[in-house]
Amino acid sequence: MMIDFRFFLVMIFSQIVASSKILFYVGCLPMGSHVRVANFWANSLSTCGHDVYSLIPDVYYERRVQTDKNKAFSYLTIPVNYTAEEVNEVINSFLEKSANGETSSFFATVNTILSTFAQNNESNKFTNALQVSTITCDIVLKDAELLKRIQKENFDLLVGDSMLPCHHVLAERLHLPYVTMDTPPILPSLVSKLHVPSNPAYVPEGYSHLTDKMSFFERVKNSFLIQFVPFIFDIIVHQPIQNIAEKYSLNNNKKNLFSNVGIWFGVNCHPALEFPRPITNNIVCTRGMLSTPANPILDNELLSFIESAERGVILISMGSTINISSNVLLESFASAFARLPYKVIWRYTSNVSPPSLGNNTKLMSWIPQNDLLGHPNVKAMMYHGGINGVYQAVYHGTPVIGIPMYQDQHDNIARLVAHGMAEVIDINTLTSESLYQTIMKVVSNKRYGDIASLRSKIMRDTVHIPQVETAKWMEHMIKFGSDHLQSGAKSLTFIEYYLIDSIAILMLLCLVILMCLYRGVKLLVRKIYT
Repeated sequence: MMIDFRFFLVMIFSQIVASSKILFYVGCLPMGSHVRVANFWANSLSTCGHDVYSLIPDVYYERRVQTDKNKAFSYLTIPVNYTAEEVNEVINSFLEKSANGETSSFFATVNTILSTFAQNNESNKFTNALQVSTITCDIVLKDAELLKRIQKENFDLLVGDSMLPCHHVLAERLHLPYVTMDTPPILPSLVSKLHVPSNPAYVPEGYSHLTDKMSFFERVKNSFLIQFVPFIFDIIVHQPIQNIAEKYSLNNNKKNLFSNVGIWFGVNCHPALEFPRPITNNIVCTRGMLSTPANPILDNELLSFIESAERGVILISMGSTINISSNVLLESFASAFARLPYKVIWRYTSNVSPPSLGNNTKLMSWIPQNDLLGHPNVKAMMYHGGINGVYQAVYHGTPVIGIPMYQDQHDNIARLVAHGMAEVIDINTLTSESLYQTIMKVVSNKRYGDIASLRSKIMRDTVHIPQVETAKWMEHMIKFGSDHLQSGAKSLTFIEYYLIDSIAILMLLCLVILMCLYRGVKLLVRKIYT
């Protein structure tokens, strides 16, 4: 008999968690991996007795309601002065650049983002998503009626997103304790703000495409990036929010926006995938939030397609990015899939099918990805590398053919490759033949499946379900605060933290000792020879 997973969670939560009132704020994002994680988390907390609200721009309300028909939480809306179409325009522009290889490295990504600031878009209020985040933050902090409405709800806690730093100042404006949800793997550039040490000899910086096993030149590269990436983040992400904070007399005399974070929740940093690294008590790592047991596939036509595949099914899930890329690339995909001796399920949202589409390929505008990965007849997944899908692949033990395009996708796929359950293809050099050969290599070589199965067992052998663990820590913080979780490094100055004063004293002491030895030897030599 199958037990409803949600009922199982309710039973667990009811034993350990008292009811609290919690506000989620993931900024200006219309949808995507960050919103899916936040909504799943909010829904889990609501289902188990908490009173949860999500603060969103009003232009997304209709879409969210349609998407989250089974939600158990409520929405508060922000009256904004832009449209959803304007936001989609800048996001699609960035995705198109990504599909063309313009964000294949950290420096290329920075160059692409900086170039948008110089653009003059007369038809739009902004030229990139970072500007949307900044504008939304300004609107929220300026809207006295909205802030009064939020304060009347008497929230116990605010939950924000690591990549959208407005929640740091919003929490101060609302006088609320808050936690940060970190959807990507833990980035040294961000947790350094919490004084979490990251040794560049074995802790790869985000966007580096490196693993914890580095050559000499890779360590040099990583040492540079671990200093340079936080500098860039400060300029293009954090400083605009800091300017808004100063505008409303918030975060006074503080250069570090992160100074009041209670707990940093790494919702995708399980050792089954993540490289070992030191963390402090206020960093809570959990298994992938969206990595859950598979539900039965309810679409009978889809189920029949899967179960009729004698040699198995390859799942193709490349997000929305690939559907706005060149016809040449889509043709390369379609022709490679047509040659495979497997059936193919391709998440494909374009209105026009590629001419080379084979009879073995089924196009679907939406797929139940987690449920498909849990089906035993799905042999591998071709994936762009978004963190949620990567964790779902590990959870279900599915080998991966990775084609990363931007941001953390390269790092996520690099982790899979390092562990031996994936191969990566550079989208800039991809051909139909190279794609076909790589898929055949991953599916036909038993080693990839065996390693994926081992990683799955490691991930599943977890003491706490992510929703239970995060709820427990949130309730703990509401009860006791977070001062006892904070590192002593928080109160240290730059000179104290890096022991510059201690090193200077030790060097001076060594110099004095050497001078004394020199004088002593000199006197001794003089006595001997006189």
